[in-house]
Amino acid sequence: VHTLKLVINSDAMGFIGFSAGTKFLLTELHGSLKPLLILLVNLILTTYTMVGTGFWLLSPLLPLTADYSAPKRLAVSLIVACLSVARSPSSAIAVITELGAHGAYTSATLSITVLTDIVVVLAFAGTTVAVTALVSNIPGHGPSEDPAVWRVLMLFAFQIAVSVIIGGMLGYIVHITLSLTSALASFVTAAADYATLAFATRATASTAATRRTRKSAGRWSRLRTAGLPHDVVETSKRIITPIALLVAVKIGMSLFESLLVQLAGFAVFEIADWQEQRYGSTLDVPLIVSLVAGFVVANFTTSRLVLNRILHDSSEPVYIAFFTLTGASLQLDALLPDLPAAV
Repeated sequence: VHTLKLVINSDAMGFIGFSAGTKFLLTELHGSLKPLLILLVNLILTTYTMVGTGFWLLSPLLPLTADYSAPKRLAVSLIVACLSVARSPSSAIAVITELGAHGAYTSATLSITVLTDIVVVLAFAGTTVAVTALVSNIPGHGPSEDPAVWRVLMLFAFQIAVSVIIGGMLGYIVHITLSLTSALASFVTAAADYATLAFATRATASTAATRRTRKSAGRWSRLRTAGLPHDVVETSKRIITPIALLVAVKIGMSLFESLLVQLAGFAVFEIADWQEQRYGSTLDVPLIVSLVAGFVVANFTTSRLVLNRILHDSSEPVYIAFFTLTGASLQLDALLPDLPAAV
């Protein structure tokens, strides 16, 4: 079960990253960057300040923090405030995909959601250092004086840079792969269409020749009732066979393209998980890698429509598995003791 959970999460998160990246269209975001940044800053500062202050004021009354000292209550308040800023790209993308929303407002919403996640990582790095100083009660041990915060920020900046580079390369690899599969699909479809037309023409000609032969032999009136159904059945078989082949080929190519895209996203997260287990850290942020890959395909290649079609056709089973697993992972019994704090 644990392995299945990891597989579903890796596949779904890679898929979500690709979907989010394709929503960032530069043509729709042109001229709106400044308002987006202003809205983003105000949203983060307002949420962080209000949640942190509110939790700090209520902390003496909550069972979770009632027995804590003032520095520890402040530390918990900072962590809760930082976590409250985070948004869920997966939920936003799922709703947008389900409703078929698109346009400038959709791009702005996704931009704020994804940029907020990036800011949350930076905020969490600083908050962690501040919390460590509060809990350890070391005088003068602040974020600006602790070299650990610079190591965290430098590591994060390095991971973002590597993620952008890998994501750009992956985007062009996906573009080349989709171009090849699209060309192959077009060739196979054209061949199947030609075969269908050829079979239909031959079947029609064969039926017409049979009828002319029977009529010229003077048996048309007697065999008309018995012969026509047989001719129709034979003609239908000759026409339906290549049509069924054409449909099977198209379905197979669609499944193959969907599998390629999902394997690409799955591989990104699995490689990151392997790095985490092997070295204790990763060179990249897998969600940023898949997001940049989708962004590159959507804005700098000619495969945007193909990738959008693949993501749309594959979205329902991926989201069903992902959100079903998410719901099954909820442990309400663990939430009940601290329900007032959660509310």
